[in-house]
Amino acid sequence: MITLTDDTGRLIWVSTARPGRTSEITACRHDKLTAHLRAVGLGAIADLGFVGLGDSGPDADPAVITGYKAAPTARSPAVRNCPTRRRSSTASRT
Repeated sequence: MITLTDDTGRLIWVSTARPGRTSEITACRHDKLTAHLRAVGLGAIADLGFVGLGDSGPDADPAVITGYKAAPTARSPAVRNCPTRRRSSTASRT
């Protein structure tokens, strides 16, 4: 279940109960969380599990604010081909 409270902890909204395998962002999309927030003029601060939930266009105020996920970094060729790395070849076992 997802709950929304105001800054003093008063309950504003409670989602419907869903199976435990349902991710939080999926539950929020099914329950139209962002529509509930916008209807009462509120926003929410959420963790990285909610990235993309509040996307509604470049000019709209976000209903849900999250951090940013780090971009994946590729290992550099110098690290991949480093001669000091152990390799599991037969030549290194002799």
